[in-house]
Amino acid sequence: MLGSRPKRAGQSVQKVERLAYFSMHPADYLLDTADLSLAEHGAYLLMMLRYYWEGRLLVADKYRGCRTDADRLAADLVAERFFHVEADQLVHNRIERELEKIRKFVEHQSYAGRRSGEVRAGKKTNKGNGTHKLIEDTGEVIERIPLNTGEEFEVRQSYVDELKRLYPSVDVPQTLREARGWCLAKPERCKTQRGIRTFINGWMTREQNRG
Repeated sequence: MLGSRPKRAGQSVQKVERLAYFSMHPADYLLDTADLSLAEHGAYLLMMLRYYWEGRLLVADKYRGCRTDADRLAADLVAERFFHVEADQLVHNRIERELEKIRKFVEHQSYAGRRSGEVRAGKKTNKGNGTHKLIEDTGEVIERIPLNTGEEFEVRQSYVDELKRLYPSVDVPQTLREARGWCLAKPERCKTQRGIRTFINGWMTREQNRG
């Protein structure tokens, strides 16, 4: 889940991933910590785990989990060697870079998810349910074509004008009357609201090709 990244001096609050896991680079770790004792390894690892989980490491939390003076000495050594203090926080440069990568990744995934949703929504809109129109139907009703729902598709003047432009050799009003007559004679073959424009277009194309 996303958590609020605490604000340090001069920084704005950012969102970071509260990680259930993080990338570990054994070679880098072992090279940097070859001289640590087991107690110091434990202190360093716990500090890193809290840092990644909470997106920060407070100075006040340096001794969390310490049970003995030896534990506190180990925490002091690790804090001094691998962290630096900014305001009330212990800051680790490598972890900060990793958290910044995570923040950018989360932002990218979020943006990609939104864009994918918008594209899918756009495809659904363009696909339509039969009511989507590339041109607006305006003007008086020139003809009505029966549909398989028992309703009629109203062919208005604006659509007729567009059909005349697309099929200049066709008597569009007469062809629409023929299409209506065909649908009345064969009601079982009437088209859906979604398919009626394809039906009209096919009829006009055939007439155009006949010359």
